[in-house]
Amino acid sequence: MCFRKEKGLAGLLLILLIICRNSVFDSRVVSAVGEDVLGDEILENFNGRGYAIGWNEVSFPTGIVEVTLDGEGIPCYEIKQGVAWDNVPYTRNLIDWLVRFVVFVLVSGQRNVVTQCNVEPIFGGYVREGV
Repeated sequence: MCFRKEKGLAGLLLILLIICRNSVFDSRVVSAVGEDVLGDEILENFNGRGYAIGWNEVSFPTGIVEVTLDGEGIPCYEIKQGVAWDNVPYTRNLIDWLVRFVVFVLVSGQRNVVTQCNVEPIFGGYVREGV
């Protein structure tokens, strides 16, 4: 068994967006990509599919997850650190955009203090580890 060598969009955020888009829900993605070639490719891909996005371009590199197989063929995932999706800025535009929605789903590992601090005001203190 082997994985394709080309890159592709994946992850829980994308899966949730596709499920909601195929239903009656107005679905949006809020995240961050780097000001780099990979970030440009992601924005082009999402725009080309007609997805409404609230991407922020930040000075961190676009996040990636490297997938390899161990000796028994089990996938191993290495989530790169210090990347854009861990540094979504808290802005007035973000808040103005979010208040229009009935349901807001947070899909974040909150591995970075920047994300933790920026998510806290959105939920008024309701976001806690493990909740």
